[in-house]
Amino acid sequence: MKTFRNKQQWQELVLAQQQSGLNISAYCRKHKLSTSSFYAHKKRLASTEGAFVCAQISQHKVIEHQVTQLELAPPNVAITLELAHAKLHLPHSVSPSFLAQLLRELAP
Repeated sequence: MKTFRNKQQWQELVLAQQQSGLNISAYCRKHKLSTSSFYAHKKRLASTEGAFVCAQISQHKVIEHQVTQLELAPPNVAITLELAHAKLHLPHSVSPSFLAQLLRELAP
């Protein structure tokens, strides 16, 4: 019997695969998922996540660039980047590639 999953469930599966340390084939085998479906949904999610992200600056001056604590948040929780006294709030759906690019741009 075929299992139908909504967008949020696929987002959670893709995130879980990334955090598992397993490659996609091994993850799909372990969780009895079709690799072709997994790749298709991952691609579809990536194309919708690259959209414009609205960010609000709460502090203009950044004093230091040092990551003091990193916590993994469960899916559907907003992402907050905090540098010195500045906080940047991003939606949970922001793509990892956008987040990586943002961190590179914020680096000194």
